[in-house]
Amino acid sequence: MARNGSGTYVVYTPGNPVVTGTTISSTAFNNTINDIATALTGSISADGQTPITANIPMNSHKLTGLAAPTVAGDALSYGGVVAGSTGAFTSSALGTQVIATNGGTTTLTSTSPYYTVFTGTFVQTLVLPDATTLTVGQQYGIDNDGSLAITVKTNGGATLWTIASGCDLYLTLTAQATAVGTWETDYQGAQLATGKTLVVNNSVTVNGTDGTTMTLPAVSGTLATLAGSETLTNKALNGSLGATTPSTVVATTIGASGLVTGASFQATGNAISATGDSLEGFVAASQAFVGAINRTSGNYLPLINTGSTHTWRVGVTTTGGITYTAQMNANGGLQVPNTVGVGGATPSTSGAGITFPATQSASTDANTLDDYEEGGWTPNQGAGLTVVGAFSSSGTYTKIGRVVTVTAYYRPGTSVAVAGNGLAMSTNLPFSAASVYSTGTVTNDAQSVTSGCLIANVTVLSTGVIAATPNVYWSATYTV
Repeated sequence: MARNGSGTYVVYTPGNPVVTGTTISSTAFNNTINDIATALTGSISADGQTPITANIPMNSHKLTGLAAPTVAGDALSYGGVVAGSTGAFTSSALGTQVIATNGGTTTLTSTSPYYTVFTGTFVQTLVLPDATTLTVGQQYGIDNDGSLAITVKTNGGATLWTIASGCDLYLTLTAQATAVGTWETDYQGAQLATGKTLVVNNSVTVNGTDGTTMTLPAVSGTLATLAGSETLTNKALNGSLGATTPSTVVATTIGASGLVTGASFQATGNAISATGDSLEGFVAASQAFVGAINRTSGNYLPLINTGSTHTWRVGVTTTGGITYTAQMNANGGLQVPNTVGVGGATPSTSGAGITFPATQSASTDANTLDDYEEGGWTPNQGAGLTVVGAFSSSGTYTKIGRVVTVTAYYRPGTSVAVAGNGLAMSTNLPFSAASVYSTGTVTNDAQSVTSGCLIANVTVLSTGVIAATPNVYWSATYTV
């Protein structure tokens, strides 16, 4: 055994050690030489001939004097950067350099540290290394702690990126067939400062979860800061928003896309007009006004607070005056000039009242009126009617909640008679009645004979006899 498993060489026995004056055995000698050869073969040669066959425990010691790596698979020395096919080391332990800007140019090379920090009050240009001297996946980080921009250029001289003050750029080489190379960029253009929610050093695009995008600022419309310490959170706008005077807040116009451009809100005086559609607001003569206006047609929808009474009015107007469509007073009272639709019903354009849905939306609340309907119906000829001539009929109904009032008019060609004893006069009520009987009255044409009637489910029953008469009338009220 050449080594004992812990790295210690053990001399071959038997035959060793040799004794003076004794003959050395050829077997012992040959075995000793072979054992030494085996130990040397398992050792690392200085000229690099020996391939390593197992992991080498360094026992808390270092490999020193390493050369800079040049190809994938080379060992990485402290402060160096090398990339393999699966990515690059990006730890700050791989090296950082701090450079004070002077208005000049800094050129990186393959041996430059991973991280470069710029400080100072001058602009600076940074040129990336020749990509052909690098490996795919090599990375660089650039931190602009200076007060002016850093321009990053490829090795060919083209501008790749401009780093604003307070921002970072991280680069990863993805192709190195030419000196320019192809670089993947990761730009961190915003930072969180102490006591702040978000500080943005340049334009910002915010993507909403619903897929919409808000971009500020635009070339033709800049959202400037508010005056003083005012913010947009739960506060009135007392300062300018992109305007030059604190009394005016610039808004935007409502166009086909629903955006608003070109008009203004003012604290006092009249609203400033704009061409096209706009959103306006003003306070004048104890009235607060805000409304959408179409200056082309002169129509607009105002919402007005009428001063001390605090009555808010919604209306439609032309240049000749305002026609109010609804108003609400300070006590919560609502007034409309025509109709109100409930339950999703479209308000009727005729008369004044409440429009209910065509299909009842029933409420379980005993104090809620959930349906109203009125109309005509055609009673059919029940088995209890004796008709001479052609039968015809008509009727009306009114339903309020669960209560229905119906009237019927039988007018045959010659005469009609009603049998008694509960025979049916009609079996097609406009609404099915509850199983509990409801009552009504039946009368002849001369109104000289009157009988009663009962209603249950869809059937109307006579309780008395009406002799032959030119017409018969009946009415009843029942619940559904």
